[in-house]
Amino acid sequence: MEFSNFLSPYGEVNSPVIEEALRTLLLLLYPFTPHLAQELWERMGFKEDLSRYPWPRWEEESLKEEEFILVIQVNGKVRDRMRVPVGWDRKRIEEEALRQEKVKKYLAGKKPKRLIYVPQKILNLVID
Repeated sequence: MEFSNFLSPYGEVNSPVIEEALRTLLLLLYPFTPHLAQELWERMGFKEDLSRYPWPRWEEESLKEEEFILVIQVNGKVRDRMRVPVGWDRKRIEEEALRQEKVKKYLAGKKPKRLIYVPQKILNLVID
């Protein structure tokens, strides 16, 4: 169901994108469920045995994350989460975190006396 939901914005059932995705899924499933994968492969209209097809290739560039989820803590307690582009530096991340409404509520007008940043994971704001 997750895979189906993921593919739904990419077109109709018979679109080339959906067909390529299903081909790849069956190739990946084949080592774990060979009989089921072969049956579905044949129902898709392929005549040759599934075991004769090469393993799917990937592009390293496509696997790189463009953003990450930063957990924002105030005095060690999680108060918010924020999507951050990978290219942002620490200063920009701190500035944006301080602008978040949920964070402002816990700061109550105080300035943090210390900011502890674990790259691409956590920003902890320490206040008195």
